[in-house]
Amino acid sequence: MNNKEKLVLYFLIISLIIGSGISLNKRQQERQKLGDIEFEIKQIADTGITIKKRGIRTGMIRNRFPVDINHATSKELEVLPGIGPVLAQRIIEERSRVGKFSSPEDLLKVSGIGQKKLAKIRDKIKIEN
Repeated sequence: MNNKEKLVLYFLIISLIIGSGISLNKRQQERQKLGDIEFEIKQIADTGITIKKRGIRTGMIRNRFPVDINHATSKELEVLPGIGPVLAQRIIEERSRVGKFSSPEDLLKVSGIGQKKLAKIRDKIKIEN
């Protein structure tokens, strides 16, 4: 391989490395934007406004209040303000452990739910047998 061929080969390798770096950076930025959009959608859902998600996935976020805490799935619990995946799972585990909740105050037995959080979600939950 002569010097010109080596130079072309080095140029191609460097271009490939730079192009890969730019591509990875763009993907990371898109993931970050998606995360920000998902967070904004959850905040909007918390307000009870019906919106249509565009450019992410098809489907609707509907006002799902009040949430029946005795039958809700993890995803349904996550629409409640301040309830993420971990806290939703704790609610489900407490429900499985002791049976159905009989009052909103029963949620105070769940680690991570105190008076303030209960006050935020009280008007957004219901208890059915």
